[in-house]
Amino acid sequence: MKPGQLYHRVLEAYPQNQQVKKGLKVLQKGQVNTMNRSGPPQAQVDSVIALYSQGQVQEALSTSETLVKDYPNTPLLYNNRSACHKALGQLEAAVKCYEQALALKPDYAEAHYNLANTFRDLGQFDAAVKRYEQALAIKPDYTEAYNKFSIATDMDVYFCHPSSPWQRGIKENTNGLLGQYFPKKICLSKYTQSDLNKVAAKLNNRPRKTLGFYSPSDKLNELLQ
Repeated sequence: MKPGQLYHRVLEAYPQNQQVKKGLKVLQKGQVNTMNRSGPPQAQVDSVIALYSQGQVQEALSTSETLVKDYPNTPLLYNNRSACHKALGQLEAAVKCYEQALALKPDYAEAHYNLANTFRDLGQFDAAVKRYEQALAIKPDYTEAYNKFSIATDMDVYFCHPSSPWQRGIKENTNGLLGQYFPKKICLSKYTQSDLNKVAAKLNNRPRKTLGFYSPSDKLNELLQ
């Protein structure tokens, strides 16, 4: 008889035995921790990657599926399995596997990034952008995610380093302009939405040297015409 079965048998006879309840809880916690720590040997993971790299995608997928059955709590295996599905054109299956990887490890930046690429291939651009944003929130220096985010949104994206205000001139300049209306340490709760709208209108109609002394509103109207 397994230890867990023994604990349950004792509890059936003595349901209020706190010592037995505590022992069962410790046993179950130990089993969960052991399950979470267990993972496939690196050689087996490398074999999947090697098959995939050599173009033997179906074989890589079959091997990945076997490993997932043996090690169901390893996010990397679901990520690899998804890559195989994607290479075979099975995009919906790839999405499901990436989502399984993220269910096990929500802060898995690479899985968010790969899922974003898959959504992009499916034409689901809003979902793709959301996943790119999540990947960047987890891993701010994720260069590939910046590049793909830029393509998906059709916007240029620039990476500014921490504590480097000279790399984000527009932001710093705008903060300075806002400071003319909202002094530091002032409580913004005293302002109404109407007050904020008036300040926004003044800034949007203020000529800027960087715009050839046109205002942001002028340039926006020019773009929309």
